[in-house]
Amino acid sequence: RVIKRVILTKASKKPIEQKKEQAPLCGEITHYFPKVRAAVVQCKKKISIGDAIRIKGTSTDFRQTVGSLQIDRSAITTAKKGQEVGLEVMQDVKPGDMVYLSV
Repeated sequence: RVIKRVILTKASKKPIEQKKEQAPLCGEITHYFPKVRAAVVQCKKKISIGDAIRIKGTSTDFRQTVGSLQIDRSAITTAKKGQEVGLEVMQDVKPGDMVYLSV
């Protein structure tokens, strides 16, 4: 009978996975209007015109700059936490997609 010994050296151990810095979540898409390419976002943090954002979902993943924000068809420059705002998007999105501030 042969007994094998395995000695692990520092080089043979699995590297420890480092957590990537997660971009701050600033909202969730609740509706999408494809004809006008606008999404309704439930804000969890402040979003302003000019902010770089990332929209990520199961089949969605793109970055863009906020160019237009509206509440009840009135243009605004900053959306606050808790507000539902209209956001012009460059690609199709789906309800449930998350909006992150781009890092």
